[in-house]
Amino acid sequence: MRKQCLGLLVFALMTTSLVAQSNQTLDDILAAHEASYGQAAYLLLSARGMIGEEADYAAAVDALQAAGMAIEQRGVNEAINLGEYVFLVQQLFDLPRGVLGSLLGGPRYATRDLRFLRIVQGRSYPNMSISGERMMRILGRTLAYKDGVL
Repeated sequence: MRKQCLGLLVFALMTTSLVAQSNQTLDDILAAHEASYGQAAYLLLSARGMIGEEADYAAAVDALQAAGMAIEQRGVNEAINLGEYVFLVQQLFDLPRGVLGSLLGGPRYATRDLRFLRIVQGRSYPNMSISGERMMRILGRTLAYKDGVL
């Protein structure tokens, strides 16, 4: 029962944060078996309110670069892996870091840190591909964590 309530709360948090986004863009992201860097940037920056719903993936990547958080030498349509995505999540949402994450940073330690916080669940290797659906679930748990629910 408690897990069902938590699941409903996470879903409510996700929908209220993402309600302004284009339905077609969200459908594209959810349907992606292997999410792109542009999709990840769009999803995260729009959840943070740093870009508008009219922005496209390229504009999201440009905004991420302007914020100083871009992944170097990565094209908008190139695949992003789990480690890179959670590293962006950790930076954009100012999530806590472990000792090695604080000292060394990077996707490997971000994956470990967010797994410890229960934001990343299941199989979680930094170099594994990530689907659009999994990106959304991680974002939902991130928002729940920031609101003190998780």
